[in-house]
Amino acid sequence: MVKKRIILFLAASPKDTPPVGLAKEVNAIQEELQKSEHRNKFDLQQNLAVQVSDIRPQMLKIKPQIVHFSGHGAGDEGLIFFDDKTNQSKTVDAQALAGLFKLFQSVECVVLNGCYSKIQAEAIAQHVNYVIGMEYAISDEAAIKFARGFYSALGSGESFEAAFEHGRSEIQMADLGEHLTPRLINKRGIDETTETSQPSPTQSMARPSLTAKAAREPISKRLEDYGLIEITNDFLDEEAKKITDDLIARFFDVYEPGWPEAMDEKIPRRDMVNKLVGFLNRSKSGLRVTLLLGPGCEGKSTVLRQTVCCLVKTKTSSNFRIIWWEADDPKNLEHFTMLLSQLPKLNIKEKWLIVFDDPSTQLIKIIYDLCCESLGCRDIEFLLCCRDTVWKTYGEKLGSGRQNCWENRLEAPQEMGELTDEEAKKILEAWKAAGKLEYQDEDEANLIHKLLEEQKSDTERFYLAAMLRICENKTVEEGVQWRLKKILTDIKKKPKYQFILDAYACIVAMHKEGLSYLKPYVLAKAINYKPTQLRSDILEELGNEIILPKKDKQAILTRQRSIAEVVYELMSRSPHSIDFEDKIYPRLATSAQKLLGTVIDRHSTEIRNWQYKFPEHFAEEEPKRIDLAIRIAENLYHENKEEHLFTKLAQLYRDNGRSEKSVDLCRNCTLERRDRKFYHTWAYAEYETKNYVNSVCLCEFALADSTRHELDGESIMIYLSTVGLAFDGLCRNSGDDYAQALGASAQLGLKIAPGVKFDKDPEDKRKKTTIENLNNNIKRARDNGVAVTKLEQKDLKTLFENLQTGFKKVNPSFFEGIDQNLIKQLNELKKQLNELTFEKLKEKLGIPK
Repeated sequence: MVKKRIILFLAASPKDTPPVGLAKEVNAIQEELQKSEHRNKFDLQQNLAVQVSDIRPQMLKIKPQIVHFSGHGAGDEGLIFFDDKTNQSKTVDAQALAGLFKLFQSVECVVLNGCYSKIQAEAIAQHVNYVIGMEYAISDEAAIKFARGFYSALGSGESFEAAFEHGRSEIQMADLGEHLTPRLINKRGIDETTETSQPSPTQSMARPSLTAKAAREPISKRLEDYGLIEITNDFLDEEAKKITDDLIARFFDVYEPGWPEAMDEKIPRRDMVNKLVGFLNRSKSGLRVTLLLGPGCEGKSTVLRQTVCCLVKTKTSSNFRIIWWEADDPKNLEHFTMLLSQLPKLNIKEKWLIVFDDPSTQLIKIIYDLCCESLGCRDIEFLLCCRDTVWKTYGEKLGSGRQNCWENRLEAPQEMGELTDEEAKKILEAWKAAGKLEYQDEDEANLIHKLLEEQKSDTERFYLAAMLRICENKTVEEGVQWRLKKILTDIKKKPKYQFILDAYACIVAMHKEGLSYLKPYVLAKAINYKPTQLRSDILEELGNEIILPKKDKQAILTRQRSIAEVVYELMSRSPHSIDFEDKIYPRLATSAQKLLGTVIDRHSTEIRNWQYKFPEHFAEEEPKRIDLAIRIAENLYHENKEEHLFTKLAQLYRDNGRSEKSVDLCRNCTLERRDRKFYHTWAYAEYETKNYVNSVCLCEFALADSTRHELDGESIMIYLSTVGLAFDGLCRNSGDDYAQALGASAQLGLKIAPGVKFDKDPEDKRKKTTIENLNNNIKRARDNGVAVTKLEQKDLKTLFENLQTGFKKVNPSFFEGIDQNLIKQLNELKKQLNELTFEKLKEKLGIPK
């Protein structure tokens, strides 16, 4: 009799999480095993709605060799299962899972086919030989493809390592772009996967490492695949061979500078180069951070490369080993951290300079965290070249908390200043030599003066604007218009002309608003173009007018926001007459929404940007465009009828003087899933339309035990503030019970306030506003005859009884006179209203049972 290897398939997709194709995945595994050569050697056992308490008994009973989890992962928080009591979602963290698998020696391999599950995989790998986890979000389609490839190979007699590679290959063959997401980790905690190579199925590949001895050897051959290049004399000598006669002309046509431009003596050096070289050669040791700041298109990247060339080509006292971070890709960040942890200590007489041009906020955060750790015992200098806006909105804020790790590591920023007379003279001479100077015969002194004035004449100073004005004898608008016409003339005869125009309009629209989260895949969806061909067919045709992202996860921008503003105006006019507000912006939002669950993770910052920040931007930023904000929110909701999108739309109506529309939207809502925020948004809209009875009753739903999600102190304070306003409205038509309920709601909210921390509100502004509203409700109670002194003396239980008395008096009148078309919803809510309990609310308020 053949001894079978048991596969235990555990799956969970609770109702309060996005649906996952669990049945499709287990069916795919069954199908591949049945087709395989060794199908009689495997036994697939399954539980498609696994509760936390199910896992241990099932594993004890069947003693599986392979455990396969399919469902949701929540990163650091853990994997999501069904809660034993509520049947809602419950997370189990990495250490708990590792402790469980430690007890089961029969398990040879664990597959965690859920988003961001690599954290759990690394913990489980302490006790299981082979564990597969997902480093990033993974779509249902890719998860199923991986399972097919993996189990097809296992069924054919392949090893776990080989089966893993077959799983990744299956994703890659389907052109899903997610084949690097699965990661294989062995029992020693070593990730046997590399991002850039495909190891043989039976050969594990450990990460590259640096010992103190190896650190003195060239590193570029081993780490350049991860975006790290050591800049040496030999490297620069090779790059210098690429200098050509037309290089300077290309440089002044705003091509992205490279190493040949940095070494070309015909391209002038700004004074900042010498300043930076001197600053970096200071005698300080340990971990240091130096910043080069300035606006976009100001020449920072050229200065940065020229500085590195000077440090390499001139023997300085610091004797730097210089590493250039070439690719700011999240997949490379762990290798970057690994490199730093193994650089030599101070007793090796070497200093390391690690240079970043335009680092992402993720990378800035990693450097900040390193400053907080023990890397200070190494001689490492970080040189960061950032846009001033990025640093001020993100980098500075990292050090604004209780622990400021920049304080002892970060030097005063080196800012790109305005041009000096000597710099202006060198630039004009270079322009003239490149044939780029319009004013060939004008007096040099006048030209220098013109350049200095032009460079600082914009509210957002930038070098490119001065180049347009001086070199081409045009205003910024004229220069941009000329460039735009030139682009359109060049591509108008091409069959893809309309796609290119649409793409440029989308890029311009976002950058003009200062919104930097338009990724290539969203753009491809918006213009209905194949993502894999977007770069070559569309983006590269736009030449120097956009900044081409190195990776698909980076945003696409124009060369400068000021230019985007001009292009926006030009494209709004004839002959293009592009309607940005009616078509472009709503289309971009719905395009991102359509990619939800595939290339855009449901829980990512990216989708929150599109669903929340995007409409809010137009509702809050001057000049306010409320109609556009609402139109975007309407499109998002109609594309995907989810409760959070519904609530956002209702809030936008309500916050912008359209409460009647918000009320109509809520009353006609057919969504089955409704949470506390939904009911509170509806309650406030009913209050603003003077439907006070409805507002009180809906606040009851927001505060009740049976309503999703967990009730927190922040919500209690806000909901009690709103219900107090509604009771105040009822006091004008009735007696003491409503006035007592008004005072009680305010007093209860104020009593719990000291222990409540409002999430995502570090400055407590929203909390202060809510406390002010509750105090105003106390004044309203006094105006309605409630003795505030007696109110303060009442215990919590009595206050709560007064609040419930107000509730019970209101409930029979709920929704009187409502349109009979809503009778089904009305009857259901009335029935539920009479069954509501508030035990969790009492517990949070500190009321004894």
